[in-house]
Amino acid sequence: MQQLSLMDIINNGLQSYQQAAGARAFRVPATQTKQASSPRPTPTADAHREPVNTASLRRSAEKIQERINFCLAPRRENTRKRRQEAANFQREAEGLEKLKAKLLTLADAHDIGTVAPILRRVTTKAQVEALDYWSKMPTPDQWNGEAYKTLTRAGIFTDEQLQEASRTLAKLGNVELSEEERRARRIKELERKAAGSNIPGYFPTPSAIVRQMLSLADVRAGHTVLEPSAGCGNIGDALLPLVGAGLDVIEINYSLQEILKLKGHNLVGSDFLECQRRYDRICMNPPFERGQDIDHVRHAYRLLNPGGRLVSVMSEGTFFRRDRKATDFRTWLYGRDMDGINIDAGAFKESGTNVAARVILINNKSR
Repeated sequence: MQQLSLMDIINNGLQSYQQAAGARAFRVPATQTKQASSPRPTPTADAHREPVNTASLRRSAEKIQERINFCLAPRRENTRKRRQEAANFQREAEGLEKLKAKLLTLADAHDIGTVAPILRRVTTKAQVEALDYWSKMPTPDQWNGEAYKTLTRAGIFTDEQLQEASRTLAKLGNVELSEEERRARRIKELERKAAGSNIPGYFPTPSAIVRQMLSLADVRAGHTVLEPSAGCGNIGDALLPLVGAGLDVIEINYSLQEILKLKGHNLVGSDFLECQRRYDRICMNPPFERGQDIDHVRHAYRLLNPGGRLVSVMSEGTFFRRDRKATDFRTWLYGRDMDGINIDAGAFKESGTNVAARVILINNKSR
């Protein structure tokens, strides 16, 4: 015959009593066995109780917002590990936003007297978190003593009450994101995915280099501007406020095209080398593999309007290699009205590469 412990005997007896009473109550935790023989308190009507002091709920919400701000702060994402960390922080922030919404909505409901009866004694962050957590457990009757105390202080005594309170509380945490917020989150999600996808030639232009390029480009209102091989649109993002509808972008990768469209860019093609439209300004960071930057720069120059200007990132190797393609390009380039600036070593490290590069400027002096 199987021997039962005192704990098993107590719990079996309590469960038989609770089933007879028509409600399945929580299992008594080990820390509560000394009180197991005493009658368990039952929920009481709260209609005439004193108003709840909701200041602690609001203070907790403020502290949660501080953590949300930390999670959403800009951070380097130039490695797979850092991108994963950033994604984890994003998920944490989204969960915290729901928790904050629950706390503030619950506080408002307490203040104006519209709180649901099942939540009338839920007045602390710990109780809200306990309801969130324990309602999801596959065996919610096997709790530790502290969880038991937390929930019974909130007036939650049975599994049925736990589920009702959890469902009611979940409705308070429905965070309604604006269309702009949903779009921004989708863009960030796709950018992280693209960064980890090893797209050939895709190395987003760092913001410091974008600023240098714009200072050279001298873009003005009314100019028609193109960013070919736009990637996720770092250069275009900086150009858009300057020229608005005058900006076009070209990108061959479908995933990157989706990002550009979400950002509001005017995608006019996928293969830059097939583009024939002319522009006043072309700003670009072309792919470097197999001397593609040379092909792109020469084609971009042909697309400039008279008086137009091209500003492009190029591989540093283009200016030192001795192959025919590189030497012919240098001969062609130095016969133009051009200038250039060196880029600091490691400038592209945040984009996942240590390639040496420079920025060139070419003016089309034809009339």
